Amino acid sequence: MKEFFHKHNISQWQPAIIFLSVNLAIIIFVVLLLLMPIFDFFNKRSERISEQLNILTRYESVAGQENEVQAYSKKIADNNINGELIPGASEGIANANLQDRLKSLAEQSHITVISIQMLPKKNVGVISMIGARIEVSGNYENTYQFCRILEETSPTLLISAADMIIVPLFQQQSNSGRPINTRLDIFAGAISRAAQ
Repeated sequence: MKEFFHKHNISQWQPAIIFLSVNLAIIIFVVLLLLMPIFDFFNKRSERISEQLNILTRYESVAGQENEVQAYSKKIADNNINGELIPGASEGIANANLQDRLKSLAEQSHITVISIQMLPKKNVGVISMIGARIEVSGNYENTYQFCRILEETSPTLLISAADMIIVPLFQQQSNSGRPINTRLDIFAGAISRAAQ
């Protein structure tokens, strides 16, 4: 091996090889230390730009649906002109309006309201339905009239459940006819004034 080094006279090139190796190491160190953060910055910047382009695309698709949303909002407002939805600034107020409506319909039918309470909201497709459970007592004819009024009145009221119990003879008043206790679960569509 020594013969190879002597034959090619490599020992005279040894300082130049060391000089080039050290300079190459310094250049690699400078590239890693100074240029890599710059490249990293531009890579992160391009990723951020692509994320913002994705967000912009989503916003543009939402903005593209503005006419459809406005048309749907107008349709709901037009439907409510006919009184098909219970108004209220919030779900609780709309439910109170529903309960008040049920109580006045019961009074029109000459039946006694025993109790009325709010039911949990139901979602039917995209429609939000508020509900109330009303317990009433009255004779058969008045109870029948109350149920007919519920079906025919505006806003549209949906009876989802009904229980009827005939009061036993020993609990009946003498000339009140045949009293029936009725429990009805009633739902109606609601719209808040803020959505109009």
